[in-house]
Amino acid sequence: MSLTRALAASALFSLALSCKPEPATTSPSTANDPPITGTPTPALPASPEEPPALTPEQQATWKLLGDELEGRRSVVMKYGELRYTAEGPVAHDAGGQPAWDTVPMLDAAGQRFRVRIEARGSQTNLLVWVDMKDLAPQIFREVTLEPGTGKPKIGDGGVDLAPGEQIEIIEHKGTRAHVRTRDGRFTGWIDANALDPSYEPKPFARPILDVLLPGNTPIAVRPNGRPLVTLAPIENGKWEGHVLQEPKGAWLLVEHVEFCHPTVRVRGWVKAKAVQRVTPDDAGFGCGGSKGTVPFEWGELESAPVVELAADARLYSPEGELVGRTLGPAKLRRGPDGLVRVPTFWGAVPVKTEP
Repeated sequence: MSLTRALAASALFSLALSCKPEPATTSPSTANDPPITGTPTPALPASPEEPPALTPEQQATWKLLGDELEGRRSVVMKYGELRYTAEGPVAHDAGGQPAWDTVPMLDAAGQRFRVRIEARGSQTNLLVWVDMKDLAPQIFREVTLEPGTGKPKIGDGGVDLAPGEQIEIIEHKGTRAHVRTRDGRFTGWIDANALDPSYEPKPFARPILDVLLPGNTPIAVRPNGRPLVTLAPIENGKWEGHVLQEPKGAWLLVEHVEFCHPTVRVRGWVKAKAVQRVTPDDAGFGCGGSKGTVPFEWGELESAPVVELAADARLYSPEGELVGRTLGPAKLRRGPDGLVRVPTFWGAVPVKTEP
């Protein structure tokens, strides 16, 4: 072999050695894995940590915070001190501002009542304790307003109030209380023992319709007597009534319960010629209107950090008791002390979002 051929063969052998592939390296954990094919699946975001399970006592509180509550009510006449437990520290003091706010009443302990209050402009409920002196006594059973002197005579008309008709106390005399309805239409004396800081609404049953009464019709205490009430003007219709006694001369004894205000019942005499005889099939009445809301003013917390909570968020007292629940998305404020504030008629009430 010539020297030239020998050098060429040596060069090819060296090149083959330099191009030999490196052996594949595998980690012990992937040595037996199948090959990866296709598009990689993106990583899922971490799910939020689930809140701890509620204790049986907390479950009962949670239900009270979210259910549509029926049963007893109380009327707040003064925004004063709020507590999260009956004997606990004052959580918030509104300073005794005048009020008239109906709230569900849940429990009583001594001179304090546990009630549920609603946030303003935010779907949130809180359970708090209020002082009895901040509540307006209301009738808890049916009463008849009586004149200041003597008892009504048999056959006289009268004004009956059912629990749920809100009243204000004018004065007390012994076991009697002089009261007026909140709307100012009726005044009279009742047994003071019929008053209590809480009541269960029990409206009057709707009487059988058999007469229609025009607006501006006076209903008198007796034939040719003083008017108990003059029916309000009504457009495109008449007030409904029920005959209690057939004509006594030119007069008819009727009963009237307002369809949209069934906690007042008026019994009295009207002129027979003023009414229109009808049957229950002629009933046709509706109620309208809605209660407006007033935006909450945060004051010095207006520029405070906003805390946005989803529905069913738990709210706790500063001491760690479950006291609140959001029923929908809520925007609250965080105060300089780190506590979150819930807007209520008592003001911005402090809570925590964690126990």
